[in-house]
Amino acid sequence: MAHVYVRYGGDLSGGQQLGEQARLILAAAGLPNLSFWVFDRPTAALKQGLHDGFEQLQLSAQQEEELLAEAESAFHATQRLLAELPPLR
Repeated sequence: MAHVYVRYGGDLSGGQQLGEQARLILAAAGLPNLSFWVFDRPTAALKQGLHDGFEQLQLSAQQEEELLAEAESAFHATQRLLAELPPLR
């Protein structure tokens, strides 16, 4: 669930900007565009659904701590990955 939160929550938020960066990088390399960050519903509705799903989880205090620690780990791994993207020219 931690990776769902980081991955999909990120895609629905800052991922929209990342999608534009990816589009520019791919276009500069003559490669086709991705539809990875294109959603068939408004992102606000998808974010709300993700939030509501997390609110329904019945987690113990220990499970919440473990989920948070894993989400932080996933977030930092994503930051490291993004730092390796080539700069836009």
